Amino acid sequence: QIRLLVDFCWPVAFAVAFNWAHMQGYRFLLAEHGGFGELGIFAAGYGVAAALLAAMEMVLATKLQPEFYRQANHTDEMVRNAAWRNYAQVLVPASVLGVAAVITAAPDLASVMLGPAYRASSRYVALGACAEWARVMVGVFVLNAHLHMNTRSLIVPNFCGALLTLVCIAILLPRWGLSVAPIAAMLGGLLVMWVLYSQALGRHDEMHLDWSGISKALLVAIMLISSGAGWREWVAEKGWEVSPLLSLSLLGLIWLTVIGSLFRNKLIRPLMRESL
Repeated sequence: QIRLLVDFCWPVAFAVAFNWAHMQGYRFLLAEHGGFGELGIFAAGYGVAAALLAAMEMVLATKLQPEFYRQANHTDEMVRNAAWRNYAQVLVPASVLGVAAVITAAPDLASVMLGPAYRASSRYVALGACAEWARVMVGVFVLNAHLHMNTRSLIVPNFCGALLTLVCIAILLPRWGLSVAPIAAMLGGLLVMWVLYSQALGRHDEMHLDWSGISKALLVAIMLISSGAGWREWVAEKGWEVSPLLSLSLLGLIWLTVIGSLFRNKLIRPLMRESL
């Protein structure tokens, strides 16, 4: 049992170290390149996005992970193989909608949560949301390795993601500025996901994505971001002053309506039954 525990844990330790280098280690490069003023604006904007995406992840994981681990420990192999699929088919589309909402609301979030002086950080809120979405998705794909007790498969993908992120930032930071950091972190996360997915398919794991649900979520996300940008442009042309709180309330109502319609059977009704 001790040998099994060690075999499971030591690859996780290396993977976590590479993940830290991927999502946190680049900040040493930022501190050397940018001034403290711009770095403070970056940290404030990214912090808002990170807090919101982490809250969304925590709420969904709190609901979904107990059932995931119950299925993962089931005696029926078919139930065990379905555990990750059932988990991902809710969390992946919901996270796409979540990051779209944060991107759409970025200017209002910066004004409400940071104050008018930090309105310039709105671009870092949007870019930070993309980077944090990649982090959330990496966490989803990592669960498949936990499910199959194959944590050694996490080392190479996380190393590749960290390497890509740090190399991109080191090369492009002097030319593009601090905005390159979250973009590079997102690209590194996408690489981690792709390598993990390729490895799982090579091992013939039951790691199937609900492409229909993801496509619907992407379509709604594009519509949400586009309509939000059009709304802001129209309001600016009219010269109107719209309260950021009003805009956030409207966006929240739209987002909850979309979540309710897409995940009524998978998320909303089970929550209502549990509350009763």
